Amino acid sequence: MIIKDRAILALDFPGHGLSSWIPRGSQYYSWDLPRHILALKDYFKWDKVSLLGHSMGSIAAMRFASTFPDDVDFYVGVDSLIHDDYDLDFVIDKYPVVIRKCLNAQSRLEEEPPSYTMDEIKEKWYKGTRKSVGLESVQYLANRGTKTSKQDPNKHYFSRDSRLKYTLFNPEDKKFVAALIRRLKCPTLYIKAIDSPYATDAFSVEMRQIIEKSNPDFESQFIPGTHHVHLNDPDKVSPLILDFYKKYNITH
Repeated sequence: MIIKDRAILALDFPGHGLSSWIPRGSQYYSWDLPRHILALKDYFKWDKVSLLGHSMGSIAAMRFASTFPDDVDFYVGVDSLIHDDYDLDFVIDKYPVVIRKCLNAQSRLEEEPPSYTMDEIKEKWYKGTRKSVGLESVQYLANRGTKTSKQDPNKHYFSRDSRLKYTLFNPEDKKFVAALIRRLKCPTLYIKAIDSPYATDAFSVEMRQIIEKSNPDFESQFIPGTHHVHLNDPDKVSPLILDFYKKYNITH
């Protein structure tokens, strides 16, 4: 996708891709993500930011755009707006397991993770996303999500912080989420992959409808594809974004 004279900063949140990890003894928390966006905005001395995100990145962008509505030009979210609704008993039952596994992971931060051939990496990524990422699309994720093993230069390992797998999910009260998203006022494009299981629960649909009523510049587009439709079929996604840019004269 090319927008003349518009620079794009592709951001890896802490623990992901090429970004630094949080300190030893810490645990990742999803509400830290909008804080990182604010830190970058302040660092670069930008008056406003324009946000485009997928899944976790989209949820982080939504939280920032709703918390700092005067600091965002526009927001594009792919396949997620908020966290899906979950059974609270299921979440609480998982807490002791997640906390213990995160504690165990703290002792292995300096160790090189298991390494694999690139074909094995592709297969693991493919199956790990429930076949959402096409095998041919894994290479784009692997560019920032893997490193060459120091023990075997023919193999690679997943470079993300293992503690990311044990991030505590904090369900949020419906009234809180509704109050938050009503503050979203910037032009917003939401692209939903029809074949993705995310954001299809009644809670997510209800929250989207609240945004539709409260924000006249909110629009939804539903397209066939999996959760990673933007990677597998970018030609389905990019025209929607470009049309959105043209509609709001977003050229620089």
